[in-house]
Amino acid sequence: SYLGASLAYLLTTILMTIVSLYYLRKYMSFKIDWAPMMKIIVSSGLVFVSLYIVSFYVSNLILGGIVTGLFTLLYFLFLYLLNFYGQDEIKLLDFVSQKVPLTAKPAGMMKNILLKKINSKSN
Repeated sequence: SYLGASLAYLLTTILMTIVSLYYLRKYMSFKIDWAPMMKIIVSSGLVFVSLYIVSFYVSNLILGGIVTGLFTLLYFLFLYLLNFYGQDEIKLLDFVSQKVPLTAKPAGMMKNILLKKINSKSN
């Protein structure tokens, strides 16, 4: 079934990541910053559990797409509340708005929101 295939894929990806990190550390010295990684994992877990619960009540494909879109926004909101975003994301928004002019206005609004959060965090 699709659930078994997705679980097998997830476990294989996790195993490959662990093995890759093991062999990479043999040849290179690097440090993983676990704080942002944990914020991503917590955010993903919260959205996954929420979406899994809601999926029992949504049977329409179009409504499912809308719910998935809303939960994608919820994921970014959780990251925002966990203070995940920093100056690198501001630079990324600037880059995207320069390369894709259609995104300039929404990227500018997001940049202002993130700057307020970053500035209030540093004060």
